[in-house]
Amino acid sequence: MSFDWDAAVDAYAHLSVTYGEAKRVMISLDHIRKAIRAELMSSRPDRAYNAQLRDALCHPDYLQACEEYATAVGKEAELRHALKAYELRFEMWRTESATRRAEMNLAR
Repeated sequence: MSFDWDAAVDAYAHLSVTYGEAKRVMISLDHIRKAIRAELMSSRPDRAYNAQLRDALCHPDYLQACEEYATAVGKEAELRHALKAYELRFEMWRTESATRRAEMNLAR
């Protein structure tokens, strides 16, 4: 049974693009989350910094942004590990191929 390297490389390339998009979304949501926190804190300049921060961190808009960010982080990690699995499979194949070649050379 032969392995279809063209399909594997195409799948890896597609997964890389998907991973790049997930990383972009994750970074974007992180900046949005920080902007929401800053906006919420600046809406109450009369309060102490700790009070502003406490109020911002428990605000529903900020909590929603944190939830979206957490989802994006999970997706990015899932795709990063899928890419790593492709890389590990390739390294396993390389090692097995090198071992097979070395065994053939010894058998001569």
